[in-house]
Amino acid sequence: MNTFIKNLLLVLILLLGITGLGIYWTFYRTLPNYEATHTLQGLNEEVEIHWDSYGVPHIYAKNKDDLYYSLGYVHAQDRLWQMTLTQMASEGRLAEFLGKDLIQADLFQRTLGFWETAKQMEARLPDSTRRILQRYTDGVNSYVQQHPNQLPLEYTLVDMEPIPWTVTHSLALARMIAWELNIAWKNELSLAYLSQHLSQQQFQELLPNNEFLTSAGKNNLKADPKNTRHVAGRPCTQKSVKSGRI
Repeated sequence: MNTFIKNLLLVLILLLGITGLGIYWTFYRTLPNYEATHTLQGLNEEVEIHWDSYGVPHIYAKNKDDLYYSLGYVHAQDRLWQMTLTQMASEGRLAEFLGKDLIQADLFQRTLGFWETAKQMEARLPDSTRRILQRYTDGVNSYVQQHPNQLPLEYTLVDMEPIPWTVTHSLALARMIAWELNIAWKNELSLAYLSQHLSQQQFQELLPNNEFLTSAGKNNLKADPKNTRHVAGRPCTQKSVKSGRI
């Protein structure tokens, strides 16, 4: 009986050990070390990066080349899978990696033409802007090349490798963000549809009454100096909780 209990405990310990190792290997091994020091060939001088209590990185570099290179490196470290999703979306390749159910989404993205627009923008970039975006691109790809075994779990789940970042991807992402922030077109289309299917009286009832803007209220909107705050550009003074050098 004692032998049985000992063997049972041994099996349980073994199972717990395997489970713990699996959890670490799957979820924790890929987490970045915010206190590490890395030697990167792409840097010209030393760069320091501090993460505050909100997880926001503050990059201290001695030149612009190193600054944008480090920014790309940090973005890849913290948001690589999210960046890959934007690459798929901007190129209209979601179905290629995530399944045929997303074909319609790809057709929509290609119809909008984010990728084609980005390529046209890249062809007209000033040299100074191209240099900045290329340094950022180099930083992103440098992280991927140096950490092939620390990729987010999502890459394993969908059985794919990260897509190399390019200058075009940065421009396409900017166009996608602009599209998402421009919601006025949705309202305009909805109002146009309603105006064609409702009577004039019904349509007017849906619109807000803005007459107060043309009366006393419009002329009395003045800034109160007591409530005005001035923010000067100065270094972040919040206590950093994590730091690292690359």
